[in-house]
Amino acid sequence: MFQRIKIKKAVLSDVREIHNLIKKYAERGLMLYRYKGQIERNIRDYLVARADGILVGCCALRVWEKSGAEIYALAVKEKLSGNGIGTKLVKSCIKEAKKLGLPFVFTLTFRAGMFERLGFKKITFGSLPRVIFSEKTVDVDKAYGKSI
Repeated sequence: MFQRIKIKKAVLSDVREIHNLIKKYAERGLMLYRYKGQIERNIRDYLVARADGILVGCCALRVWEKSGAEIYALAVKEKLSGNGIGTKLVKSCIKEAKKLGLPFVFTLTFRAGMFERLGFKKITFGSLPRVIFSEKTVDVDKAYGKSI
């Protein structure tokens, strides 16, 4: 298997691989689909996990307002699921949010297990930054958050 997983900020040359990874999960209804253009426009939000130079995972952090940021687009190559790559990506997003001085991170997820293991709790609409509602429909059953 791989020697070491490295987490880095994504660059534009990662867009195709990020898109392909997300697309596989989205086609099965396990995450929201993202167009290549959406990924390109928001490339500064993304982190990638590489193992021996191969992109094996991605995740993104979007600051909504000073009260919080969203962790989104978490995807790991399926054959490597369960090896801690997703955990490393989420922890990297949390670390970045702390550096920015944010008090809270949240996610809207179809698969809550890993987030719950990292201390995320089910949250209400009132816990989410108001601005998020201007851009997306939020299903409160999928909302989990964590104070940092």
